[in-house]
Amino acid sequence: MTLKATTVYNQAIYYLQRYGSSTENLRRVLTQKAKRRQMKFNDVPPEAAQWIDDAVEKCVRLKLVDDHAYAEGRVNALRRQGRSKNYIVQSLVQKGVDKKIILNYFPEDVDGEDPELVAATHLVRKKRLGKSKDRTLLQKDLGKLLRAGFSMSIARQALQNTVEESEFSD
Repeated sequence: MTLKATTVYNQAIYYLQRYGSSTENLRRVLTQKAKRRQMKFNDVPPEAAQWIDDAVEKCVRLKLVDDHAYAEGRVNALRRQGRSKNYIVQSLVQKGVDKKIILNYFPEDVDGEDPELVAATHLVRKKRLGKSKDRTLLQKDLGKLLRAGFSMSIARQALQNTVEESEFSD
């Protein structure tokens, strides 16, 4: 049984039932499926690329795929997880979302505070960083924040806020 246009569309629908996706990511997923099928059964016709494009366009037309909604949801979800702006932008760019779309969904401030500081503080609490008074452990915690994509000043400030809070809670 060879690959058909309806099969490609059904694969797209099945994928979208399980995962949120950007337009480009859906195109990549369907292309990968076609490549795997070609390697396994060698029955993918040359017009499969056009079928993939048609399936993606149909999903966009039916509003099953919306890059703006996907970016907004992922930005909000990753912010709640304490992810940095750099991390969020890079992960969404890898999913095929345009950088201009992504940057529209970053809040300017959260209750008068810098959103990067709020996210870093959330990550510090979540990972229980900054609990030790030992300088080497604090340096390791600072490194974790830097690897998470936060700037040095934001990372230090988040750790300092947490250390001050823990001193008051003793």
